[in-house]
Amino acid sequence: MEERLAQLEARVDRLAEAVARIEVELSRRGAVGAAAAAAPLGRPAEDVVLPSAESLSSAVPLLGRSFIVLAGAFLVRAVTGMSLWPRPVGVAVGLAYALAWFGFAHFAAARGRKLSAELHGVTASLIAFPLLWESATRFGVLSPELAAVMAGLLGAGLLWAAALHPLVATGWSVAMGAMGALSALIATDADRSALGLAALLLALGSVAVAERKWLASTRWPLALLATFAVLRDALPLGREDAAPASGEVTRALWVCAGLAALYVGALAFRTLANRGPARAFEALQTPVAVAAALVASVRLCQGGGVAVVGGIALLFALGFFALTFGVVEPRQRRGFEFLLDASMALGLTLVGSALVAGHGAIGVVWGGLGLAAVLLGYRIHRRTLWSHAAILAWAAAYQSGLAGSIVDAFLKAADSTWQGMGVFGGLVLALAGGSAGLMLVRKDAEGESWATRFGRAAATALTLLGLGALLVQAIALVPAVREDAGILATCRTAVVAAAAVVLASGRRLFGPVELSALAYLTLAAGGLKLLIEDLPRGRPGTLFPAFALYGISLVLVPRIGRVVKALAQAAETPAAPAPEKPTSQAGP
Repeated sequence: MEERLAQLEARVDRLAEAVARIEVELSRRGAVGAAAAAAPLGRPAEDVVLPSAESLSSAVPLLGRSFIVLAGAFLVRAVTGMSLWPRPVGVAVGLAYALAWFGFAHFAAARGRKLSAELHGVTASLIAFPLLWESATRFGVLSPELAAVMAGLLGAGLLWAAALHPLVATGWSVAMGAMGALSALIATDADRSALGLAALLLALGSVAVAERKWLASTRWPLALLATFAVLRDALPLGREDAAPASGEVTRALWVCAGLAALYVGALAFRTLANRGPARAFEALQTPVAVAAALVASVRLCQGGGVAVVGGIALLFALGFFALTFGVVEPRQRRGFEFLLDASMALGLTLVGSALVAGHGAIGVVWGGLGLAAVLLGYRIHRRTLWSHAAILAWAAAYQSGLAGSIVDAFLKAADSTWQGMGVFGGLVLALAGGSAGLMLVRKDAEGESWATRFGRAAATALTLLGLGALLVQAIALVPAVREDAGILATCRTAVVAAAAVVLASGRRLFGPVELSALAYLTLAAGGLKLLIEDLPRGRPGTLFPAFALYGISLVLVPRIGRVVKALAQAAETPAAPAPEKPTSQAGP
């Protein structure tokens, strides 16, 4: 009797352990399904749950079921091809058949049967997208434009549905299937604007699932397809010998605007929703999309309307400025994300203002924008704008001819033709000087950031180079100087030496440490100039003042620096308290 009781107790223990294992497995599967169903699409994705060993044992029957599903699709295809029923009916039945299996995939994923759901989704993708292509090319049921738009819409919607669970293999099969169908339709004579729209719809779906860890990479190939489709649509219409039909240019412009708005909007949404810093995709695709849209739009508007494109670019630039200084900087994100948004704002400002103002006075416009950026940066306590002001000033110098005048004044031979500064160059120099002067006199704790120092140093360097070039060109008006290369070289050396002393003195007067760095860089440039210009072209009578002036600058610049350092140390040392005077006591 006791032996039988022991055997029964052992069996009961084994049964209890088996029931416990079953309960754990069921609870795990239920938790996975509930979490996948409840996870919002806009939140960062959880790790994809891989099929367990038990579920892998059922892979062969599930794979067999997928082959049966494909056999049913081939049956519908054969009946349609033999015209046993109308072709539109066959296409409709085939699409409904594929969508039904997408529904079964969703139903299986909601119950935690991941492997079954993935096989259903991949099989349905293999049916749906080739059928859309055939319906436009072989059967002639759908127009290529309608088939492309349907492929884009279907791909975007199914990508979203696959990301809800998430179904990785299904999502990738949908993305690649839709991309393949669109790529095949591009080879037809379909309307290119419709193909561009379809590619943008598909790219929108990939952007919408960007927070899903294993589906975010679908953005790369689909972004490439969208950019290619938009450029393929717009660039041929902008040729001089092109004769676009009525409305083609307008549709192409809308597609270009959609490409830029899609990726700019995705970056803005990521920033506003505080989804973390921008990643490699946003850093590459956003500038590429904006540049492609601008190039295509300008090409389309060669006959007129370029100023409208420039105005839209300026609106985008204003949005990026608001995003940079209104959202990113207050969150203390002064790294890569700040640099990306600020660079986009500055680049769009340059391009948009150039398209609006035209070629003539754009340098003056950029110089004025630089001065306005300095004033605005001081007004709203955003000194990072000073670096933008310096870049605008240098761009204005290049466009207005000021940069070319500087190069000729300091580097070109005496017997060659020099580029004059001109009215626009003089105005840009005046605006750059005003910007540099405001940066030098406006000092506070914020002035220690790298952006502020860069802006101040770049604007000051441009101003001194421009003034030096103006001085050299004025001296060269004397015939004796212009006809003698040695005298001209000595005059240039004198200007360089004086600039170094001025920079060192500015360090003493205004305090920015970057002026000392500029002073020593000027001295280094002056020494190199002595070796490559003065010695080969000079003679003893011209080398004497050149070496003397350069030597005096070498002596003065460090001494001025030591005076500045001593004054700073004296300012930091607290003054000793004055001794108290003894108080005399009055007699009784």
